[in-house]
Amino acid sequence: MALSTFLLGLTIISSALLVEGASAVTYQDSVDVSFTFNPTISINLSSDTASTDLIIDNLAPGSVADSNTLTVSVITNAAYGYYLTATAGTSSTNTDLVNTSNSNYKFTSLAPNADLSTLTTDNTWGYRTSDDNGSTWSNYSGLPKDNNDEGATGKSLIETTSPADNRSIKFKIGAKASTDQASGTYTNIITFYAVTSPEPEPPVGPDPPVTCNTPVPNITYMQEINSSNAATVMSNMTDNAQYYLRDSRDEEPYCVSKIKTKNASEEDQYAIWMTQNLRITGIVNSTNSNFSTHENVNVCEGDLTGGDSYDEARCHDSGNTENGVWYNYAAASAKTILTSNNSTLDTENICPANWTLPSYDTSKPAGSINSLVGSDSVYAFSPVTGGYYRGGSVYVPGNGYWWSTTASSSNYRYYLYYNGSSLGTSSGSSRNFGNYIRCVRASL
Repeated sequence: MALSTFLLGLTIISSALLVEGASAVTYQDSVDVSFTFNPTISINLSSDTASTDLIIDNLAPGSVADSNTLTVSVITNAAYGYYLTATAGTSSTNTDLVNTSNSNYKFTSLAPNADLSTLTTDNTWGYRTSDDNGSTWSNYSGLPKDNNDEGATGKSLIETTSPADNRSIKFKIGAKASTDQASGTYTNIITFYAVTSPEPEPPVGPDPPVTCNTPVPNITYMQEINSSNAATVMSNMTDNAQYYLRDSRDEEPYCVSKIKTKNASEEDQYAIWMTQNLRITGIVNSTNSNFSTHENVNVCEGDLTGGDSYDEARCHDSGNTENGVWYNYAAASAKTILTSNNSTLDTENICPANWTLPSYDTSKPAGSINSLVGSDSVYAFSPVTGGYYRGGSVYVPGNGYWWSTTASSSNYRYYLYYNGSSLGTSSGSSRNFGNYIRCVRASL
């Protein structure tokens, strides 16, 4: 990695003022100031033998043998990780092992992308590695030339993205000889390069929909809104207007709106609602999600077109941003609510961190599906009609259905529905069905 040296001209002025009528004398001098920025990275090679050279002690004619084992260790304080590569030969040399007495005889390197369980071709050589301290080894592969003599085109052995991620691997070579190959010593040099990585470019997700192409002021990601700043964020948003935020887990943009509702006491209240259906699929990591029970959850273990399930997380992707994805409750709850007999109020789900599924509460607090009932919130909530999944098929495609966190019985949850003109709630959605998800962030 290139090191940067910063040189700064610093002028220090000292003056002595001599008053002689209207005249004065000024003294001036300057000094240069510099500093060097040195992220550190180093490679340590140690061997299971007395020598750190890679040596095959005895390669018999018509057989395969391995060398001694090197431990290749990288030590660094790199903030954004590094990569370790290896090359054999440079742009002006080759990757063969050449007989020191007669250069007409050589062991030809395997192709860089070779992947052989054994060396099957006579008079070839390759390398193999182990990242579990030698318990298991990779297949043989070949090393490329280093075309720019800086390791950037080498064979990648380790790649990291974490700061100060110090690691080690085991490394050795193997060769296969024919019965008529000339005897003697065959040599070349393997060079290892450890290169620190620069700060990665931030990922860029899809463009926001034209219906909500105004970002929430001073906020990029849904996960950035928390209990400390939610009220301030809402104060910067116009009631019922459409904005967008991104989900940091997959960079997807979602329309959101600060929706003004009234609780059961007719007091004004606010919450930020997703006004598009959630559409995250596949493996969802607990990082930046509203669950911690699992390291990660596959929210699409199966497809809802295959039928209902209480225990397998199933989803179905509509293939468009309007309808998004339908989820059964095993998927919606990040697999924390399973079996047909479970009336637990889930506190974890696949919403972004600091957001949640809405609750069902007759006192109509902010962030409850009850607070949206009627026609006043329809415009801001932007409901869609796509039906729900049951028994592998879509039912009532002229309506929309959204999960809540609240159980109505051992296997049913309350849900929000849209009938084409107004929003309402019901208690009758079985957890093995597939409904939409709209997450909410209330100012709590």
